[in-house]
Amino acid sequence: MKSDVKRKDLTSNLLNKVTLRIDFLRIVNIEELVADLQKLLIDKNFFLTNEDFINDIELQINDPDVLSEDGFKVKKSIKRERIYIFQNPEDTIDLIVGESCIIFNVKKCNEKYCFASCIETFCNVIILAQEKFKFIRFTRIGLRKINNIICKDTNLYYCFEKDFFNEINIKDSTKNDNEIKYMRRQSIDNCEFNGHSFNILKFIQEGFLDDQERAFNVVLDIDGYIKENICERFDSYNDLETMIKKINDDIFEIFKSMITEHLINDLISGKSDKVEWGLNKND
Repeated sequence: MKSDVKRKDLTSNLLNKVTLRIDFLRIVNIEELVADLQKLLIDKNFFLTNEDFINDIELQINDPDVLSEDGFKVKKSIKRERIYIFQNPEDTIDLIVGESCIIFNVKKCNEKYCFASCIETFCNVIILAQEKFKFIRFTRIGLRKINNIICKDTNLYYCFEKDFFNEINIKDSTKNDNEIKYMRRQSIDNCEFNGHSFNILKFIQEGFLDDQERAFNVVLDIDGYIKENICERFDSYNDLETMIKKINDDIFEIFKSMITEHLINDLISGKSDKVEWGLNKND
């Protein structure tokens, strides 16, 4: 049964992007942390590549209290915020250090122990920030995983459970065949599970393969976070790491509930003739 499958059983994944993020009350002299980070991160093969200013607007699924029409949170006020960007030589991982947040973006995570290494680096950066600024106060910590595949129309429900989207039921007394043809569907669910909050975006977009066969681009975007009950400071590295790993475990359980046992078995075997694009082999 797919409920018994563990993450370590999988030899492939559907991940397009992974984001680790922590928010804190604004620190205007964040450049003092960046100087210390350069010494820490150079040993982990990360280098400071850019310094910039951005508007304080989050174009990502976030807490459901203030949502724009397209489902993304937009802060009520716009502020200019200085950010520093560290990257690895392969340009597959970005570490963004801002005046009110630290963001770790993983654009490719196919190596077996890649994510464990990312958590370690992320936690070390946070603990260093906590030691540097004794007054720092954390307000939110989250992990977001974006899964993305393209599959043929006929394989949509081979990959995803039938309740991935609630079907629209329209009765038309003038026709015998009442099939609805979906071109684009999107839904956002906000829920709690095991003491963690989650925003789950499900998106399907119709398209066509090179041979003009109908296909769908499917996104399953799961954002797990702690906000209301987050501690203002972390007692230790282990406490912080454990918190992130628990969110990660819950995301995996939600992920499994959305896909079929057929696709789970394909992820275990590392191959699928039902997925046209998006199945990534774990190196």
